[in-house]
Amino acid sequence: MGKMPMLRTTARQHGDKPMRVNFRRGCKLASELSIIMFSAIMLPAVSVVGQSVPAGAPASVAASASAAASEADVLAADGLRFSAMSLVYASPKTPGRAGRLIALTQYADRLVPNDPKTNWLLANIYESQDKLPQAAAALEVCLKADPANHALGERWLRAAVAALNNADDRLKFLADVIARQDLPAPLRADAAAMSAGIFHNQKEDAKAMAAFEQAIKLDPYNRESLEGRLALQTKPSQAERVATMLNLLRGSPAYMTASWELAQTLDSMGLFEQSQMFYDYCWTLAQLRKSEMGDSDTQAFLAQYFSASLDAATAGDDAAARAEAAAKVIKMFEPLVLKYPRSIDLQAMMIEAYRQSNNPAKA
Repeated sequence: MGKMPMLRTTARQHGDKPMRVNFRRGCKLASELSIIMFSAIMLPAVSVVGQSVPAGAPASVAASASAAASEADVLAADGLRFSAMSLVYASPKTPGRAGRLIALTQYADRLVPNDPKTNWLLANIYESQDKLPQAAAALEVCLKADPANHALGERWLRAAVAALNNADDRLKFLADVIARQDLPAPLRADAAAMSAGIFHNQKEDAKAMAAFEQAIKLDPYNRESLEGRLALQTKPSQAERVATMLNLLRGSPAYMTASWELAQTLDSMGLFEQSQMFYDYCWTLAQLRKSEMGDSDTQAFLAQYFSASLDAATAGDDAAARAEAAAKVIKMFEPLVLKYPRSIDLQAMMIEAYRQSNNPAKA
């Protein structure tokens, strides 16, 4: 018996490149799809309750999309999507897994267009294939169903911008996003901040500054814009630095870098008690999130923290009170100095602390 004839067909799991597929396997796949679609269409005419959705998918239901489709189409689309989801969790060795997953999801989208659950699945498929325009379109459908989902909005924005080939197209798209009143202000602020980044890369810092200002008006706590505006200022005043760091912390209370920089700025202004308060806060964050600060950064931070604490403790006029306060600082930092015995800065601060506590022998 001769060899089985070969067909040329489009294999979506390999992009748009044609792929040679065994004719018998192709017929088997077509048969499987027909059975799945027929079974879904012939489901009893009852509403689907408690259906599972992909992890992270928008919570809102596409009522308008479902209402426009017939009940049979809705049931069929649900069945196809369930079958597709079963393939997501199936073994990678499952025959034709990727192609079947794509075909099932696309059929579901044709039956009930603009369903957010189906488009969430499509968005993940398209992103895995690096088809960013299609991914962005699918994500926008999801965003319309759940506009308050900021993480989803950011993902859509990144995909849509990455799909555009040049800066002018990206700036035009971002300007349109900023002007859209149907989108939340924080997402529009992200678009303005992205515009500022493009202007800055083009050496147009005046336009970049204007875009950062626009972003901050939309969202006073937008981190990228607050930091970008401060970086573009030629000589920001200490008051401007403090205001920026405070807004960064209001928007992101666990932002260690902002807390550290704020503590340093306050210390340089002679506001030792306020500085120590933010050093205390930053050290608490550092202990809770140990993986974010390496040994060198920890030692540099501790030396500054030690210095600020000693400044705050010895700021009064009463010599006895200063010595007592310095002794408390020593008690607090001594274990940390012992932990980092090679830190010259910490050793120097300990010597100064002993002197301030009227204990020159130990110094």
